[in-house]
Amino acid sequence: MGSVVGEEKGVRSLSVEWCPQDPDQKLIKRVIAVEGETIRASDKRRFVFVPMGHCWVEGDHVTHSMDSNFFGPVSVGLIFAKASHIVWPPSRWQKLSCYAPRDV
Repeated sequence: MGSVVGEEKGVRSLSVEWCPQDPDQKLIKRVIAVEGETIRASDKRRFVFVPMGHCWVEGDHVTHSMDSNFFGPVSVGLIFAKASHIVWPPSRWQKLSCYAPRDV
């Protein structure tokens, strides 16, 4: 059995992926859990096991974000990039300091 990601969710990386519900739309989300882990969904009422080849992603706004709380675990095949910098607005330009495990 995999590990359980608790209340204090850690950000593993910021991913850029194709939206599972709309393949023409790109999303940028935080990778919160990877395959084999169990995540407590943001509604706090359910636990979700992240299956092999998938990850759990979440956005900034819990109740209004199109993320894994809405469409479930995301296939890693939909992830095509990892965010490395903030470029907008220019006053916030910086390198991001979170790193993904090798399998994400």
